[in-house]
Amino acid sequence: MYHAKLLAFAIAATGALAQTAGTSNATTAQLGPKVPGSNTLYYCSDPSDYKMTLSDVSITPLPPKAGENVTSSISGSLSKPITNGAKHTMEFGKIENSTLAPIGSHTQDLCKNLDMIPDVVIKHFHGEIKQCPIEAGAFNMSKTHAIPEPPKALKGLELPELPKPSGEYYVKASTTLADGSMVACIVADLKAPEGEMMSS
Repeated sequence: MYHAKLLAFAIAATGALAQTAGTSNATTAQLGPKVPGSNTLYYCSDPSDYKMTLSDVSITPLPPKAGENVTSSISGSLSKPITNGAKHTMEFGKIENSTLAPIGSHTQDLCKNLDMIPDVVIKHFHGEIKQCPIEAGAFNMSKTHAIPEPPKALKGLELPELPKPSGEYYVKASTTLADGSMVACIVADLKAPEGEMMSS
C-alpha cells in the first residue's frame, strides 16, 4: 500500500518552487492561514475540515538554490484513506490586487496517475509501489538532497532573449476524495522580483 507521507511530501514539495520567504500578497487574498513551518505555503481555506493535517512543513534553505543541498521536513497525519476516485488538481495563476487570478489548471484521477509524483520523491521511499489505497496515519519525515546546477553544456550558450514575467504568481495543489471531501488544498506563493520568476 501507498503511504500517506508520500502524498504529503509531494504536496509540500510545491513550496520548494517559491522564490522568497516573507510577507506575501497572497496573505491578503481569500486564503486560509499559513501552513506551519518555514515555507511560503498557505491553506486555500480553513483547513479544519481537511482530511490531511500538516503540523510542520519546513524547507531549508528558503529559497532553495541550485548547486546546494535542500532539506525538506514534513509532519502531520491523514485521517481517512485515499481510494479510487480521488482527484488531484494543479492550478497556476497570478496574484492581482490581492486576488488569485487563474491562468490554467489540470485535474487528474489521482489513483490512476500516481506516476505524476516526481521520481526524485519516489526515490526517497526506495521505489514503493505507486497504487491506491493511500493509507491513513501519521507521518514525520525529513529528507536532504542536492539541487543540481544547470548542465555544463548550457553554460556560456547564447540563448534567444525571452520575455520574463514580473509580479507575483501562485501554484495551487488540491486533492479531493471520491465523495468530494477535501484532503488538502495548498497555495505556494511564487514571487518574481525584477522579472525573474524562478531561480531554477
